[in-house]
Amino acid sequence: MLEGSEKVVYLYSGLEKLNRASLLMLAATAVVVVGTILAAASVYAVVSAVIPGVGPQITPPMGPGAEEAVKEQVRAVLSSLRQPITAILAVMLVMAAGLIIALVGIFGKLVPAAEDFVRYDPEFSTASTLIKVGLVAGVVLAIVGALTTFMGIGVLLLIVAWVLILIGVVGIAILCFKINDKLKSTIMVVAGVLFIISIVLSFVPFLSVLAVIAWILVYAETRSLMKIVGKSLPT
Repeated sequence: MLEGSEKVVYLYSGLEKLNRASLLMLAATAVVVVGTILAAASVYAVVSAVIPGVGPQITPPMGPGAEEAVKEQVRAVLSSLRQPITAILAVMLVMAAGLIIALVGIFGKLVPAAEDFVRYDPEFSTASTLIKVGLVAGVVLAIVGALTTFMGIGVLLLIVAWVLILIGVVGIAILCFKINDKLKSTIMVVAGVLFIISIVLSFVPFLSVLAVIAWILVYAETRSLMKIVGKSLPT
């Protein structure tokens, strides 16, 4: 059995990792928003380049010099496509960056935070299990499913991943509620409730608007709780 002072170390560590996880999830959300804006811009650029009346188009000229005129028009169209192609590549890079940040937040901080809370008090085991099974397995299946969407099994994997991610978000909410039980934090209760509501109102529950608000509350409150718990750390 761990002594009280040793348990506090795990509590502080769990709060610290949860704080970092919330910051990373907020950063991932910001990157995804930027990627979405770039995606909209790239769609507009593509449409402008290929739809008649919106961007340059090839019209077959007649008479002497027609061949050279066609070549010039082709070069103009290819030149107009550089911007949308660049935008599409930028979207892919930005979205990939957002995914990597979210994965670091989940695997590198959130899951270890849940494990530290369990070491502090076994009552956190349910939340930890739901987070591990839900988010870890769900995210992995979502990535595999996205890469195999051209096959029937890819769609099935995405559906299963969606259900698992919902379970993981429930685990995050329970974690917030348990922190309130131990440290009396109303803000963590509000964050937990927002996570639950986000499940119903969003297709991406851990990156939805309500979830973003919840992550902001978690980030701010864990900083405050770390100051309180830090006073009880063994010297």
